[in-house]
Amino acid sequence: MNHIKWRKLGKWKYSVLFKSLDITSKRKNFLRLAGIDYRIHNYIYINNEVLLSEDDFQNQKDVYLNAYKKDNKFFTKYLGRCLKHCNNLVNFSKRVKRQDVKRLSKEDLLSLFREYVYKFKCAGAFLTCFQSLDSALNELVINCLADFLDNDKLIDDNIRLIIVPKKRVMMSQEKYDLLKLAHFIQYNNQPFYSPIVKRRINHHRLKYSWMNTYLYVGLPHDNDYYVSRLKELLRKDCGKEIIKIETMENSDKKKANRTIGTFKKNKRLYGLANVIRDFIWLRPYRIDIHNIVFSNLIPFFTEIATRVGLSLQELLALTETEIIDSVRGKTTDKTTICDRLNDFCLIKQDEKIEILSGKELLKAKEMFREDYSDVREVNGRATFNGNAKGKAKIILNLDDMNKVEAGDIMVVPMTDPNYVPAMEKAAAFVTDEGGILCHAAIVSREMKKPCIVGTHIATKVFKDGDFIELDANTGVVRKVG
Repeated sequence: MNHIKWRKLGKWKYSVLFKSLDITSKRKNFLRLAGIDYRIHNYIYINNEVLLSEDDFQNQKDVYLNAYKKDNKFFTKYLGRCLKHCNNLVNFSKRVKRQDVKRLSKEDLLSLFREYVYKFKCAGAFLTCFQSLDSALNELVINCLADFLDNDKLIDDNIRLIIVPKKRVMMSQEKYDLLKLAHFIQYNNQPFYSPIVKRRINHHRLKYSWMNTYLYVGLPHDNDYYVSRLKELLRKDCGKEIIKIETMENSDKKKANRTIGTFKKNKRLYGLANVIRDFIWLRPYRIDIHNIVFSNLIPFFTEIATRVGLSLQELLALTETEIIDSVRGKTTDKTTICDRLNDFCLIKQDEKIEILSGKELLKAKEMFREDYSDVREVNGRATFNGNAKGKAKIILNLDDMNKVEAGDIMVVPMTDPNYVPAMEKAAAFVTDEGGILCHAAIVSREMKKPCIVGTHIATKVFKDGDFIELDANTGVVRKVG
């Protein structure tokens, strides 16, 4: 596979079950549910990085562009289809959660598991390489703006004004709701042990604890976690913080609506600008849904694991076929499970899918070593204007977040909601991957911090402690001195 040119889509830690279901949902029969007709040929998950061949990326992008060319309502229909299949998966998980799974027969468990697999893949079709869709939308909007405006700066300025979601993403809603709870405690001088506060904390946990189960890695938060966060919030004037958030959101929405309003004479541009705002919300929603579903299904998965003599984490290190075989009585290889829990890679070439771990994984990793020692600057797309100078902190996983201190510049492959505590400390963000719809772009606008996304190689060029300068007006990040 050395001859293939790869595009890195991001860096995330997956369980084997999630990743194997995710990649099998990329087959044509499921992708057609999203209104698109193609299949992925070359795809790799290694070193917690998702790599797609450049040919596949461009082909996917062309499929989206051609679909829009044939039907200018394509993206709106795509959104509707996504919501339909995501809701089907969530409703299934709620139904299973209400059942006493301990009383189910082996065949009933298998039947529910197969139904889960099918519904996952239907919704999983919309997880497929969102970066190519992002790139297609970005190209369409830029081309429309180029016909509408005079220069590149005006184009960039207008893009930054319109990339505001129409409603809060779940991550932002959770932060706002917790702040409201903190304000209630602060305003009414309520102790944490009061019945009403306990009830409200428990309600918040039931609504949002799934946020710690990202991609089937981790378990739901408990009440103590939210008490700890509330104590931090109570150090501030929560009423003023709420007003600050609401004022900022309203201002951003008014600017977006005013800007988009100037596009009304250009129906194509007006429609695309509104689609962009919908897709900014949709991007994290597609993943949030899977985390909610896993949280609902933990008792179900735990019951299957118990019956086959495994822990929950060990069960999640198996593929769908291996889980079905285990329930039917086939012995599982504990050594392979142990290796996969340590690390694994997944390789897809046409219809062949392999999962490697242990010694085979070490050999595969040798194929993907790169040298960027002579590179001093990188370029990307700014999602919030401004300049920043500071020490680079390279964040490759959640354990690295503790390195970030106030004023640092956070350099990361791709952010997700788990990275928000570090992002709150950092002065600015730089990502390898992502576009105007990505998580880092959304958070940068909410926090009003300079951000450059889509550099492709920032985490490989910069090292911890490098003094770097970020210019979000030009999209350049460089070493200083």
